[in-house]
Amino acid sequence: MGVDPHVAPRRAAPRWKGKQRRGALILRRHLVIKLTTTTAALAAVLGAGLGSADPARASDRVHVCAKQLHVTLEPNQHWQGTLHHGESFAVRKHSDSGKYAYGLAYGHINRLGWVRADGLCGSAGAASAKLAGQRVPVAADRLVLHAEPNQSPLATLEHGETFKVRKLSDSGKYAYGFAYGDVNETGWVLAGGLRGGGSTGGG
Repeated sequence: MGVDPHVAPRRAAPRWKGKQRRGALILRRHLVIKLTTTTAALAAVLGAGLGSADPARASDRVHVCAKQLHVTLEPNQHWQGTLHHGESFAVRKHSDSGKYAYGLAYGHINRLGWVRADGLCGSAGAASAKLAGQRVPVAADRLVLHAEPNQSPLATLEHGETFKVRKLSDSGKYAYGFAYGDVNETGWVLAGGLRGGGSTGGG
């Protein structure tokens, strides 16, 4: 059979030499490792963007306990509207400190924004805020007294001993005050370990 002069002849596939084959395999492995590392880093960034959401509170629709609760574009910045007592808010996540909650404000506002978490019914901050100025018994089996919130242990309070709350941390998780009894000293404790305190979860 004759050869058609108008059809280009097929070229044989190039045969890799030993060094070229090894180089190609090393390059492919390097690209796979780099892609895997980049994907993991991207996933970490996207995860961090969600903030420190409390799984037990995420997507909860709760009522406003405060008389008024400002909705802002960023935590405590750029006012968008005001929720009133009894209106509702769907929590999607919390700030790292636990002081602010992000979610959907229902009613006339009907938009996403940030509010103070202690203004919502059922929040640890709202429950713990009621302790301020009160002398209350320890509800936990043991409650460690710290010089700073969760740092530098000073002593241990036992169940039934009393503690007078003078103030709370911004998140409402820690209470500062005076420990009575054998301890007889001021310091910080977990508010959730006091009778009437909020949950010890969150940041």
